[in-house]
This record gives sequence, structure tokens and C-alpha cells, in this order.
Amino acid sequence: MNAKESDDSTLKGLIERIRIELTEYTETRLKLLKLEAFEKTSIVGSHVIFGLIVAFIALLAIIFVLGTLALVISVFTKSLFAGFAIVTGLIIILLLVLVANAKTIRTKITNSILSIIADAEKDE
Repeated sequence: MNAKESDDSTLKGLIERIRIELTEYTETRLKLLKLEAFEKTSIVGSHVIFGLIVAFIALLAIIFVLGTLALVISVFTKSLFAGFAIVTGLIIILLLVLVANAKTIRTKITNSILSIIADAEKDE
């Protein structure tokens, strides 16, 4: 019986080591998945933040250009009110065009974000 007890304890020991290694593997795999998720999130986040910075600077430039345009138009119309009213009308028309094409614009933005995520996966 001594040999049988020895075989049982070796088998139990082997099963226990396999269980421990499997647990460690699972924990390591979960850590790796978390790190990969953090990496992808940071890549997308950096693109979004950079886009917001560029959009803010572009917005400032557009405001000054539109103000200048309104002043130039007011010189030609000899009415400050008319110059700013014409520029305001152009902005409203642009806004209506954007609202009319909202679905297309959202689709392009979604595709851009998915492209960024796909590029991040290719880099791995």
C-alpha cells in the first residue's frame, strides 16, 4: 500500500501544481487584457484631446475671420448692422446645412474613431 499512497500523493501534488499554475496564468492574462485596454483607451484619448485642441484653435481663428468679414462687409454696405447681419445669416445657413447632414457627419466621425482603434491594433 505504500506505493499506492505514494502515487496518490504525487498525483494530488501534480493536480495542485497544475491548479496553481492555471490560476496564475488566468490572473496574468487578465492583467494583460487590462493593460491592452488601457493602451487602446489612451491612444484614442490622445487623439480626441488633440482634436479638441485643434478644434478650439480653429474656432478662435474662425471667430476672428468672421468678425473681420463682418467689418469688411459693413464697409461696403456702409452699415455696421448690415455687415454683421449678413455674416450671421451665413452662419445660420451653415448651421442648417450641418444639421441636415448630421447623420453623414456622425458616420464619418464614428468611422474615424474606429480607424484609430484599428490602427492601434495593427501596431501591436
